[in-house]
Amino acid sequence: MKKIIAIIISVVLVLGACKKKEISLDQIKTPLLEPSFALPIGYAKLNLGDIEREYDVNNFVYNDNSNLFEIIYRDRIFELSANDLINIPVQNYSNSYSMPASNQTAFVGGGAGFTTTYTDQSAIAFTVPNAGQLDSVIIQTGSLNIDLSSDFMHSAVIAITIPSLVKNGVILQQTMNVNYSGSTPVLDNASIDLSGYTIDLTDGGTTDNTFNVALNFQVTSSGNAVVGTEQMTVDMQLSVGAFDAIWGYLGQQTNILSQDTSNITLFNDLAGGQVHFEDPQINLTIGNTAGVEVQTQFSAVFAPDNSTNVNLGGSGLTTIPLIARANNPGDTSITNHTVDNSNTSPTLSDLLDEGPGEIVYSSTATSNPNGFTNNFVLGDAIVWCEAEVVLPIFGWARDFTLSDTTSLDINVLGIYGIIDSTSNLTIEDVDQVMFRIIVDNGLPVDAGVQLYFADSNFVIIDSLFQTVSGIENIFDQGIVDFSLPLTDPNHGKVIQSTRKITDVIVSQTLISKLINGDAKKLIYKTRGLTNEANSGQNVKIFPEYTVEIKVSAKVDFKIDLQD
Repeated sequence: MKKIIAIIISVVLVLGACKKKEISLDQIKTPLLEPSFALPIGYAKLNLGDIEREYDVNNFVYNDNSNLFEIIYRDRIFELSANDLINIPVQNYSNSYSMPASNQTAFVGGGAGFTTTYTDQSAIAFTVPNAGQLDSVIIQTGSLNIDLSSDFMHSAVIAITIPSLVKNGVILQQTMNVNYSGSTPVLDNASIDLSGYTIDLTDGGTTDNTFNVALNFQVTSSGNAVVGTEQMTVDMQLSVGAFDAIWGYLGQQTNILSQDTSNITLFNDLAGGQVHFEDPQINLTIGNTAGVEVQTQFSAVFAPDNSTNVNLGGSGLTTIPLIARANNPGDTSITNHTVDNSNTSPTLSDLLDEGPGEIVYSSTATSNPNGFTNNFVLGDAIVWCEAEVVLPIFGWARDFTLSDTTSLDINVLGIYGIIDSTSNLTIEDVDQVMFRIIVDNGLPVDAGVQLYFADSNFVIIDSLFQTVSGIENIFDQGIVDFSLPLTDPNHGKVIQSTRKITDVIVSQTLISKLINGDAKKLIYKTRGLTNEANSGQNVKIFPEYTVEIKVSAKVDFKIDLQD
C-alpha cells in the first residue's frame, strides 16, 4: 500500500517543480491540446504468496500444515552458563605444625648443624556448595597461594606435595624456605598458576570432595634451644577462576533464573484499534549442553504496558517438561514445549488482545531436581531457551490503525514528459489534478488512508483527503463465507473480491501550500476493519489472496495560447 501511495504523492508534487511561465504551441502535441487529459500513473498486483516468498521470510511465513500465514517473533528468553550451574568457592586451608617430641629430643642432643625430618599428610574437605559431591575439576584458570610463617629459631626447608593437583601426569610440588637470621617469625610465600591442572577429589577413587596435602619438614639446628611450643603455620588459598570441565554431582541449585522479554514489534506499529489472534502460540525450544537435568517453570508471564493486568497462569507455564541432560560432552539435548490458549488462564489471546509491545517472562529453574546423579559440565556449557511467539493470521481486527513517516522531496521534476525541463508550464498553469484509484481487493479487510504533509519539524501543513472522518476508504472488504463450520479449513476465507473506485482532487492551492510550507515529511495513517469484526468473526489470510491497484491522473491546465 505504501508503494502505491508514494507513487500518487510523487506525481502530485512534480506539478509544482517547473519554473517557466509560458506554453509554446510547438511544445504541445495534438492529443494534449484539450485542457483536461488522463494519464496512467501506476499499476500493481500484489499476491500474498509472492510477498511472503520475497520479503522477510524469517518473520512472515506460510505454514503448510495449518494453511495459515504466521507472524513470528523469536527471542532468547534465558540462558544459563556453566557458572550458573556451579560456582566453586575459594578454598582456604590453614594448619600449624609442631615438632614431634621424639624429633625434639634428637634435635636438642645433636647440637648446632643437626637436621631432623618429620612429615604430615592431611585429607582436607573440599568445599562444594549446594551439597555437591565432586570427583574432579579441570582448571582453565586458577591459582594456589601459599603463605608460611615459622617461630622456630632455626632454619628449615618445607616440601609441600599436593597429590590432588596433577598436570600432564606430574603432581604439584612446592618448596618453602625458612631462613632464620636472629628474629621470628620467619616468612615465605609462593603463588602457583594452576592453569591446566586437574583437581582429583576422590582420594584414589574412594571418596569425593577430598583434597590431599603432604608436607615434609627438614629443620636444621642453629644451636638455640627448642622449648616445644614452636610452630610452623601453612596457609593455602586455592581459587578456580574458570574451569574446562567438572565431573561429579553438582548439587541442587534453585532460583537460578530471573526474567527476560520478547518484543512484539507488530503492536508497536499500531496507533489505535484492536487486533485479535484466535490461536497464538509461544513455542519454547530449550537446549542443554550440560550433563545436568534442569526443571524450569514460569512464575509469571505478563505484558507490562497493558492497561489490564493480565498475568498468565496455567499448566502451560507450570508443567514445562524436565529439561533433559546432554548424554556426553559435546552433545546437545533439545526439549520442546508449547504455550497456547489450551493451557493458559487467562488465555494467551487475552494477553495479546491489548496489543502489548513486549511480553515479560519471569522464570525459575532448579538443577538436578531429582537429587543425586552423576553430572558433568564443560566450561562453555549452556542451558538456553528460545521463545518463538507465533501469531497465525486467524482472527479479527477492529479499527486497527497504522502510522509511519517518510521523507518527502517536493522538488521532484517530470510528469511523464508533460512537465519537464523543456516545458513552459508552472504551478500557476495547473488548475487541479484528479487521481483515480481503482482497487480490486481480495483481502477480508477494508482500509482507509490519510496522508499528512509536514515540515522538517513534523508540523502538519495539510492533508491529502478532506473527509469528515479524516480517513478516505480506498479498500472494500472481499466477500467472506462464514456459513462453514469453524472446524472447516475454509471458514473465514474470501470467496469473491470487491472493487472500489476512489477519486482524489488535488488543487493548485494545496500544491502551492506544500511548496511554500517547505514540506519535508509525509505521514501515513491507515485504518482497517476485517469482515464482521464487531461480531467477533474470525477471518484467515491465504497465499492466493490478491490485491490489484490501478492509479491514473487527470490534469486540468489553464492554457493561454500565445504566439
